[in-house]
Amino acid sequence: MAALDEAALHVLGSRPSRHLGDFLLIKALFFLALMKPADLTNTDKVTKWNYRRTLFMMGVEQYERTGRIDTAAFPSLDDFAAQPEHCRTGGA
Repeated sequence: MAALDEAALHVLGSRPSRHLGDFLLIKALFFLALMKPADLTNTDKVTKWNYRRTLFMMGVEQYERTGRIDTAAFPSLDDFAAQPEHCRTGGA
């Protein structure tokens, strides 16, 4: 991001990183909608969708509090899946 900001600052006069939180929220919402599993018996897809949903909600909460999103604070998929309450199937 630093290199992109530097180049854009010289060309456009602004830094794209100031829109990073907005971009991450839109991207997360897009993938959440795109990847919702139709087959709730496919536990891998359900787990991944629940993971994306959790990351989206974490991002929204961070963005509301600070105007930024710290993706380094997000759990990995493996860490998330290791918690049994996140691997449920059903209408979440």
